[in-house]
Amino acid sequence: MQRDYILILGGLGFLGANVSEFHREKGDDVLIVCREKSIRKRWFLYKQLKEIGVRFLIRDTINPALILDILRKWGTPLIFYNVIGKLQGKRRDLIYSHVTLPYTWSREIIKKEEETLIIYVSHAFQFNCYKIIEKGKTILVEEEDEHLGNCITKTVYEETKALGERLILSIESKRCKIVILRPGLLVGRYSYHPEWKILYKLANKGIIVGNGIRMPVTPAIDIPRIGRLLLDKDLNRDWFHVVPYTVDMGDLHGLMIKLMNTEKKIRIPTGNLFKIISKIGLANVLGPISSQLDEKTVYSTRKLRELGYVKWTPLAKAIKESIEWMRGIGV
Repeated sequence: MQRDYILILGGLGFLGANVSEFHREKGDDVLIVCREKSIRKRWFLYKQLKEIGVRFLIRDTINPALILDILRKWGTPLIFYNVIGKLQGKRRDLIYSHVTLPYTWSREIIKKEEETLIIYVSHAFQFNCYKIIEKGKTILVEEEDEHLGNCITKTVYEETKALGERLILSIESKRCKIVILRPGLLVGRYSYHPEWKILYKLANKGIIVGNGIRMPVTPAIDIPRIGRLLLDKDLNRDWFHVVPYTVDMGDLHGLMIKLMNTEKKIRIPTGNLFKIISKIGLANVLGPISSQLDEKTVYSTRKLRELGYVKWTPLAKAIKESIEWMRGIGV
């Protein structure tokens, strides 16, 4: 029975691929649990991860009882990442993905009374419930004193992620460590998400998005690096902002164009970008992001800094990796 392996629920995606690649480079065995439907939709990603030695457990559906089979065959994992991020769908489906599965799986892992780090990946920008500290012209947004204190959600996605956070942190454990990580907009290798494809295609044509909307941004590879750091820390039932950069969308896209060596030809208003995104069904998630931010807002990473995580992946490096990967798959 294996012990030192990494278990990833919802791992055949942007973040899951980065987590898998990082841990494979460290010599860890990685097991991704995903649906057959996900394999068909992201065959290119599945093939790349198989090539680096990632193992897959593929089912038509993923149910709460499946974790019992995994624990019998593999033993308890060193780290359990829940990286499911279902943006759209019926409320019951989002509850199942963001609440039922991660909660029941975490609870069964904890029952084994082994030292497992359980990481629930949420999002920094979804909850209007933060501790706000005004510092000069900048508003520093820190982790709230009370978990999800004064929480206000605007979409079913936000509501179910908040419920997932609450339930995960309600589990009592003497040996397992439970943490919430809240990244912003992810960037880096394996960036197949529609928003990055749109930005890449516009940049290829020399079209730059205008300034006006500031976004919290997180290099995806920093998530597993933080996971590795937290393994050795004495903490439990805690939550962290994982947002090293707050960047204007226009500046972000301008950096992409610079790295692609594309000559700028025309600038379009940021609002036009959101109209494009709304046509592919992401407005219900990205809309509330823009309404909660202003030009003064910066997310604090104080808690991670105090634990020793200070060397973030440079933003230009993460964007360059995104460009190279999209170019490689022929976006």
